[in-house]
Amino acid sequence: MLRIGDFVQHKQADLTGVVIGYGHQIIDDIYLPTLVVHLDRSKSFSRKGIMEDLSSKWLPVETKMHTHAA
Repeated sequence: MLRIGDFVQHKQADLTGVVIGYGHQIIDDIYLPTLVVHLDRSKSFSRKGIMEDLSSKWLPVETKMHTHAA
């Protein structure tokens, strides 16, 4: 489950940002959770913005490289 503050990438739109909230959509009487994301500036967006879409359309992005001692 993605949490507020997680860095995410949209699967289809190839946009990245930080989760800032949650929401929902109801489609055909089915409750579907959404994420509200503060977008980073990208080639396709000339400025930052906010996007809400189904949580299933977002992937977590690792922001730091972890090293493991052998």
